[in-house]
Amino acid sequence: MDSLCEQMDYSQLKWKPSFHLITDLNVIIKTINNKNNLISIYNICIECNNDLSWNTDKFITILDYNWLIQHGLFYINYDLRPGVKLDRDSFSELIDLFKLQIE
Repeated sequence: MDSLCEQMDYSQLKWKPSFHLITDLNVIIKTINNKNNLISIYNICIECNNDLSWNTDKFITILDYNWLIQHGLFYINYDLRPGVKLDRDSFSELIDLFKLQIE
């Protein structure tokens, strides 16, 4: 085991968020992109509630949550249509919603 660990290149280890977290973010992005005006993030999440994994009792790990805090805003804004950006206040509200789903 020690020799296997020594062979690993730790500089290349990167956390990859879970499938359910990315799926939820993509659903939220799609819903925002389909809106003419950016309404509150709570209303966006209510609108796409049936498509979100937290509606089916899925949870995210603390590692997913930390990734969301560090990289989530960039991930979301990168995929939004031109001219639409999620602001930090709305993103903070989204983080609060995901915080409820930590396993």
